Amino acid sequence: MGDVQRAVTFLRRTYPLPEPDPVWVGECVAALRDDGQPATVEAVHEQYLYSDLGASTLPPPLGGGGIPTSTNEHDAARLESSTLFATPTIVQLHTLSEVGASAFALSTTLDQRRDVITGATRIRRLGDEDDQDGEAGVADGVPPPYPRSMLAMDVSDGRTAMRAFEYRRIPKLVLSETPMGTKLLLHNVRCLRGTLLLDPSNTTVMGGAVEALDAGQPEAFVASLQARLDAAKDGSAAAAGAGARRRTLPARGRGRGRAAPAPAPARAPPRAAQGGTSAAGRAARLAAIQAAREEEAAAEEEAAALEQHEPFDLTGDTTIGDTTIGEDMDDDEFDDSFLREIDAAEAQATTSQRRAAEAARTRAREARREAEIEIIEISD
Repeated sequence: MGDVQRAVTFLRRTYPLPEPDPVWVGECVAALRDDGQPATVEAVHEQYLYSDLGASTLPPPLGGGGIPTSTNEHDAARLESSTLFATPTIVQLHTLSEVGASAFALSTTLDQRRDVITGATRIRRLGDEDDQDGEAGVADGVPPPYPRSMLAMDVSDGRTAMRAFEYRRIPKLVLSETPMGTKLLLHNVRCLRGTLLLDPSNTTVMGGAVEALDAGQPEAFVASLQARLDAAKDGSAAAAGAGARRRTLPARGRGRGRAAPAPAPARAPPRAAQGGTSAAGRAARLAAIQAAREEEAAAEEEAAALEQHEPFDLTGDTTIGDTTIGEDMDDDEFDDSFLREIDAAEAQATTSQRRAAEAARTRAREARREAEIEIIEISD
């Protein structure tokens, strides 16, 4: 009983809200002992970080605090413009995405990372002594990092989820590296229009993970990129980012255990080239297809280059654009300007992505038409 009480006291002191569930702590201590491990405070703390908060904390009003549910006018008003979490509150990460870079750039990086993970880029060029240093990263199979500008995420107290933006860079949050279920300790966080504005001064990354959440992250990330690409094709900048900023999560049962790393998504096998009706026809068709692919690749490179020259510079440790806090600018005016620039940056990235994709499709169509004409001339 002493071990349980010590662990509960430590968790309540470290993570005041929502309160840890003493029943869960007791079960955790018993499980550690059954496994032959010492039921120390440190061991229980580690299990707590790897637990689902919906199972390891008390629900309101027993647990108090947590994310406002906006079920009454008072909570709804707080979410429009206020400072939340006056008492430190632990939440867990449910989604993580990059909104400062276009879906096209992120998708390109995703394909490159898949190539490295599957070993497709481990190519050695014999006899080229001058390029040995330059090829070290590829030979070692190091996946390229995703573009880093500003992260968007969904966080929850285990029961209610809420949208959040990386107001200023938080170094320990890294796309594709930070597992879902990672615990964040929030304190005095600015909330504007139902969105949390996170920065290193109000957010502490505690670590941990939730296996059930992290297992589905690769598929969810690919689906979110596809949704943004589809929205760009349809000319809708808002469709990809649409969705409730705050939602109630389904109840979860108690669970323990560390999360295993999520498997890397498998890369789709390349399509086999189709042959012609004769040797000459096959050769001509293969040559034409190769030329069309090279033209399409060149168009995609040009599109990628366009993505690198968007007018909004979202890199670095500062906020979006050139918005600064002046002596004559109050917090509400500054935060409204920040969110307006977020919307403008997303719209600009979507517009640039849509134009680049359309240019790539146009060049690909022209290349295919030229290839078809060439095949007809050779056949004649």
